[in-house]
Order: sequence, then C-alpha cells, then structure tokens
Amino acid sequence: KANQRKQDLDDSLQAHQYFADASEAESWMKEKEPLAGNADYGKDEDASEALLKKHDALMSDLEAFANTIKDLKEMAAACRQQETPVIDMLGKECVMALYDYTEKSPREVSMKKGDVLTLLNSNNKDWWKVEVNDRQGFVPAAYVKKIDPGLTASQQQLVDSSSVGSREAQIEKLYDNLIELGSQRRKRLEETCQAYKLVREAQELSNWIRTKEQHATIQDVSDDLEQVEVMQKKFDDFQADLKAK
Repeated sequence: KANQRKQDLDDSLQAHQYFADASEAESWMKEKEPLAGNADYGKDEDASEALLKKHDALMSDLEAFANTIKDLKEMAAACRQQETPVIDMLGKECVMALYDYTEKSPREVSMKKGDVLTLLNSNNKDWWKVEVNDRQGFVPAAYVKKIDPGLTASQQQLVDSSSVGSREAQIEKLYDNLIELGSQRRKRLEETCQAYKLVREAQELSNWIRTKEQHATIQDVSDDLEQVEVMQKKFDDFQADLKAK
C-alpha cells in the first residue's frame, strides 16, 4: 500500500510538472502574440524594411520554440496520470512550490518549482512549516501557494484543464496559431516593402522621362560645326540611353 501511494504521488508530481511547464510555455507565447500580430507595416520603404528585419528575428525565436513544444508533447505522452486522479491526500492541506528554494539552515527544507508539499502550519506570514519526503521544515511563504484541500497538484490543474491531453492540445493549438499569425505578418511586410519599392522606382522613371523629354525637344541648332558635332554626340548618347531603359 505504501509503495502504491508513493507511485500515485510520483504520478501526480509528474503530471503537475507538465502543467507547470505548459503554463510557462503558454505565458511566453502570450507575450509574443501582440508582436506576431502587429498591424504596423511601416510608413515608408525604410521603415518597412526595418520592421521586416525585426520580424524575421522574432520568427526565428518562434520557430526555435518548436523544440520546447516538442519536449512538452513528449512529457505529456510520458505522464502516467492522464485522467482525473483518484488519489487523495487524506484531507491534508497542501501547497505547491512556485520557485526553487535551497534550505539555508537545518530547520528549513529545499524544494523545486512544481513540488507538492503538505502544509503543517501557516500562522507565520513569512515562513510556513511543511512536510516533503518525510522531512519537516520551513519554506518562504511567498515561494508557495495553497492548493484546495484534498487535491493533489495535478488534480487542481486537471480540474481547470480536464486532462493532460486536452492541455497539450491547447498548447499546440496556441503555438500553431502564433506561427500562422507571424507568417501572415511577414507576408504583409514583404508585400508592403515591394509596394514601396515599386512606387520609388516608378517615381525615378518618371523623373528620368521628364529629363529626357527636355533633351528631345531642344530646337537650338548651331551654325558652328564643332557645336553641331557636340550636339550630335549628346543626341546619340540620349538615344543609347533610351534603348538601355
């Protein structure tokens, strides 16, 4: 029975670790979402190109995050506790570690982020007495949060998210949507840069044509032979330039 209880607790911790990592990944993606979907495409060619370069760096980060998503998927598949767990904590109040903590005296206990500890005393606002791995000691109250009595960490999370599988589906959908959002913005930025480039080139061509029109309509023909030869040379150059364009 003791071994089974230990196995159940280990399974709960494994599931909770997945939920903790999934929440961290979700927070990261939520932070990137406004950047990936930004509707600012630049007010001119230089601004658009700068935004495109910045967005490409963001997309590199998003694509690299695929490794984290892959790790989460593997962790979810490895969780033995996929559905709502049946284990209870014998009515004891529990806390979940929000951060890593290393004991600094024999009266304290160490813990890792995501650990589930039995709460023994919370009268002191700064230090709470807990039990973990058959050891009792104090941890900073700010480093833990209470979990509903009778629920393990994974049960608490499973109440919110139903199961490991459904939570994983949420994470993968969020990531896919983020990549799609970023890809759409990249496409719009590329189109905007191209549009600004076309406008610039059209303006340059228009200016060039106006300049050449002035040469083409010159009526002055000199009686001086040398001057005529110079003008002939300029006209030949003008025709060559036209053909090149």
